[in-house]
Amino acid sequence: MVLENKRIKILIVDDEPGIRDYLSQALTYIIENDQMRIVQATDGMDALAKIKNEDFDLVITDLIMPRLGGLELITYINTRIDIKSRPQVMAISASITQELLNQLIELGQKEILIKPFDQKEFLQKVIQKIKPKLKTNL
Repeated sequence: MVLENKRIKILIVDDEPGIRDYLSQALTYIIENDQMRIVQATDGMDALAKIKNEDFDLVITDLIMPRLGGLELITYINTRIDIKSRPQVMAISASITQELLNQLIELGQKEILIKPFDQKEFLQKVIQKIKPKLKTNL
């Protein structure tokens, strides 16, 4: 893939190190290492600190985490980050309730990937989110 003058920056937020590592590794199948920067955060608070210091193209966040969950993180992204630099967001979770789904919809999230999810499905969703940043015919 050829990028438009910059690397894709992706923030993966999950309290499970194995999930963060799995998603990071999976992303190398669609984006070459020298064309992306992956940053990991252990929860929403850790993610906020990273978001305040760096712009990301995509934030992949778990919903249920200690200290600050994914809903609060998505709310912050939607309300505190200027629309021009606002990253795309992908929500993931091990379980979902109707209430949680309704809250996601209110925040503009139309979909969620339920763990464990298929790697191919995950990568297709990522491509959809970052495609505007890529010079390619994916």
